[in-house]
Amino acid sequence: MTISWVLFDADGVLQRMPPGWQDSLLGRLGDEPVETLAELFTREREETIAGGDFGALVADTLRRRGLSTDPELVLDSWRTLVVDRQLTDRIKKLRTSGIGCALATNQQDVRVAYMRSLPDYADVFDEQFYSSELGLAKPDPAFFEVIIQRLGIEPDEALFVDDVAANVAGARVAGLAAEVFEQDAGIAELERILARYQLT
Repeated sequence: MTISWVLFDADGVLQRMPPGWQDSLLGRLGDEPVETLAELFTREREETIAGGDFGALVADTLRRRGLSTDPELVLDSWRTLVVDRQLTDRIKKLRTSGIGCALATNQQDVRVAYMRSLPDYADVFDEQFYSSELGLAKPDPAFFEVIIQRLGIEPDEALFVDDVAANVAGARVAGLAAEVFEQDAGIAELERILARYQLT
């Protein structure tokens, strides 16, 4: 069947963290920054599905570790990203050919609110799907099944693009066409994938 929708992952495809962001964050996390950051990352992974209040979890983690750091200073690190505008411009062009384009990404609620506020995405995508809002996360095939149902299409009408092979495998189990994206190749990589499916 002809592809009518393309679903894009965010981190590792359309966006990346700016240089030095982790060092900056570690500098705000007290005497055991690596351990504290590891705990925050673990709790973040849980919240990408649960859809809870990640800000409250950050505040709780800092409090339990005896840190006086303002939680908002820590959360600001999750509100920092660099969008590849070559890719988003190409997605805009793809939409002019009648192809629907959607964001399909694992994110906790703080990141969701930030990303929804970005013109880079609000002006580019027809739809935005976030794991914490769906209650499902990649690579679970059910994540993709819910999106397909909401779009009102058949699975083989959708192409999914992600930098993580396991997520691509999950999409394929759900019946979607799916391709692994190499972020360092940038726009040339997206053109390669689109050409494979005769998308202009």
